[in-house]
Amino acid sequence: PKSRGGRLHREILWVGDVIREEKGRRFFAAARLKDGCVVHVGSGVKLKAESRGAFYLAYVDELFEDEDGGLKVMKNRWFYLPRETNGKRKPTHEREVFLSDQTDFNFLTTVDAVANITHKRLIASSLDDYAAQGDNFFYSYKYIEPAGLFVPVSPEIKPVSSK
Repeated sequence: PKSRGGRLHREILWVGDVIREEKGRRFFAAARLKDGCVVHVGSGVKLKAESRGAFYLAYVDELFEDEDGGLKVMKNRWFYLPRETNGKRKPTHEREVFLSDQTDFNFLTTVDAVANITHKRLIASSLDDYAAQGDNFFYSYKYIEPAGLFVPVSPEIKPVSSK
């Protein structure tokens, strides 16, 4: 990501000590956003989109301060929303999303909220009860974009991309 919004980055605080340093970057396990929410490595997050009311979903894989210092960055793995797929598989519920292999780097300033993104089989309540609780989403398929395929995934497959 390109440098921008330095003031906004100063409002985000690292939680805990540096867990490693690599290529001039300092990595952390968590960060506290301006609104007080804490984002951890492994958290689901809802990211701001340019269109009003639109959003993106991702899992946080890494949290780090860029090599120039001051800018808070995350490596994230995307979830596809139904509207972002080829439409060959209709979602079973309005809160169903699809895991992807796509990773990206984004500023923590783009995080709108922490989201709970859980595999469908790990939800103890009904889907409607689960979905009614704030920013809760679920998945049970991975969407392979170039081929337009939906592949079932088990709960044992971690949605966070490996290093």
